[in-house]
Amino acid sequence: METPHPFCSIEEQVSRLTSRGMTVSDRRAAENFLITHNYYRVVNGYKFLFLDKDRSKPGNEVFREGSDFDQLVAVFMFDRELRSRCLFALEVAESRMKTATVHAFCDRHRGTLDYLSFSSYCSKDQYRAPRRYDANLSDLLTMLKSASLGNCHHKAYVGHYLEHYDDVPLWVLSGCLSFGNMAHFYDLCDVPTRNEACKLVGRVVGRRIESKRMSFTYKVLRDYRNICAHGDRLFCARTGRRDSYRFKDFIDRIETVLTATEFEDLVLAPVSETIATLDMFPYVKEKVVGEMGIEGLVVIGE
Repeated sequence: METPHPFCSIEEQVSRLTSRGMTVSDRRAAENFLITHNYYRVVNGYKFLFLDKDRSKPGNEVFREGSDFDQLVAVFMFDRELRSRCLFALEVAESRMKTATVHAFCDRHRGTLDYLSFSSYCSKDQYRAPRRYDANLSDLLTMLKSASLGNCHHKAYVGHYLEHYDDVPLWVLSGCLSFGNMAHFYDLCDVPTRNEACKLVGRVVGRRIESKRMSFTYKVLRDYRNICAHGDRLFCARTGRRDSYRFKDFIDRIETVLTATEFEDLVLAPVSETIATLDMFPYVKEKVVGEMGIEGLVVIGE
């Protein structure tokens, strides 16, 4: 096991950067930035763009010639703005997908508490992962049961329904469910419910959506929403079991559930504008766009 790095003062952190070949033109500004944003998140999070792979060795990293702290700051701020802009688009997509799924389920299963019944969901052979069907359905129903009894943090409307109507319908309870919860819920819905949810979203966005694509969209957007909400690195994020999905896959999936105008205004234009903040650093911009996998998007090259 490797020995943990010793604690370094802010001044020592800046000196570490300069000793490895990074130019710091304003030490006081750099120190203040690291006090505010944390060395680990800034440097360890984004240094890979600036390392000289030929000269760096384990325990002795060297930055490529021309690396500047201002570039590092620019990438950090770019990624923060990218998260903020993408989160807004994700909230629109999430609301539409969740609402359509819940509406489709409640239209097919009219009993107030039908969402707590095993019979309201798909059979094992209709589920994408039959071996995990029993456990996943049981976990879902346990979670829904707990939420329906009022174990839903800081959601006064659930308490209101319990107090005045005894039972809480799914269209009320859905406000307690995370995007991840709804992704599992969708996958466990019976086939007619899934298809109807696709039709509802498709009616809004003006395109036909297959159930399998909706399921995949739920999973990719769930992961990217968590990244944005928790302040993790976005532009270079890899998700999925084999880390096979990156930003270009997020772009592709969110387009599925947005109208053409929404996609342009909430995704393409904001992403293009955010990338443009790196224009004064062409090398960095090229590396960032490459990590995102969106070199082919016309809006990026304009």
